[in-house]
Amino acid sequence: MKNFVIQLKLMAKQKTFVITISAAIIFSVIFFLLNCISEFHSDLNDVWAAKYYFLGSSFGQSIPKSIYFTLFPFIAVIPFADSFFEEREKRTAEFCMARLSNHTYYFSKLFAVFCSGVIVAALPLLLNMLLNFIAFPLDSTATFTNFSYVNAGIFTDYAGKYIFKNLFLENIYLYNLLHTCFASLFSGLAAAVVYQLSFFYKRSRIMLICSFFIIYTFLEILLETFGLSEFCASTYIFGAQPIRGQSIRGMIVVFMLLAAAAILPIPFAKKRLNNFYE
Repeated sequence: MKNFVIQLKLMAKQKTFVITISAAIIFSVIFFLLNCISEFHSDLNDVWAAKYYFLGSSFGQSIPKSIYFTLFPFIAVIPFADSFFEEREKRTAEFCMARLSNHTYYFSKLFAVFCSGVIVAALPLLLNMLLNFIAFPLDSTATFTNFSYVNAGIFTDYAGKYIFKNLFLENIYLYNLLHTCFASLFSGLAAAVVYQLSFFYKRSRIMLICSFFIIYTFLEILLETFGLSEFCASTYIFGAQPIRGQSIRGMIVVFMLLAAAAILPIPFAKKRLNNFYE
C-alpha cells in the first residue's frame, strides 16, 4: 500500500499528468460556458434540463463534444501510462527496484497507471455534470424528452434501444453517472494496456502513447464497416447512443477483451523486469 501511494504521488508530480488533467478540465469548463452562452437571454421555458448538456452524453451533439469523444482514448493514456518507459529511458528504474521487489514495483505502478486513466476521465466529466446542475434547471418541458403527452411515445421508442432503458427513462442523471463510470473504467484499462506494452516496445515514446489510439481507431472503423457497431467500444463509453446497436453481449465482450489486454500480459511483463534493458 505504501508503494502504491508513492507511485500516486509520483503520478501527481508528472508534467504529463498535470498538463493533461488541466487541459481536460479546461475543456470541460469551456464546453459548459459555450452552452451557457448559447442559452443566454433564452426564456427559461425554452432551456433544456441540465442532463442534456452533459459532456459525457450524445444528447445535443456538437463539434467540441465530437472532438472530445474522438480524442478520449488518446487522453486516457497520456498522464502516466508511459512511466516505466520513461524510467527505463532515463535509467532510473533500476534504482527504484533496488529498494523494493520487482513484484511490488510492477503492481504498484500498474495500479497507479490504472488510477491515472480513471482520474483523467472521471474528474472533467463529474465537474461538467456539477456545473450543469448549478446553471441549468434540473427538469424542463422544453423538449419531448421530458415526456410531453404528444411525444412521449417517440422518446420511449428511442430509449428502447439502450441497454439500460429503464434507468434512462426513470433517472437520466443516474444514467449519465453510470456511463461516466464506464468511461472511467475504459480509460483506466486503456492506460493499463499501454503500460503493459511498454515492457515490450522500446523504440519511440510517442508511438507508444499513440499505439492505443491507433489500434482503437482502426478497430472502430473496421467494425463499423462490417456493421458490427455492437462491438465498438465507443458504443458504451458515452451515453445516449441508440443508433450504435447497444447490447449487453456487446458491452461484455468489449470490456472483457479490454480487461484481458490489460491483465493477461502480467506474467510476461514481470519476466521482462529481470532484463528490461535488453
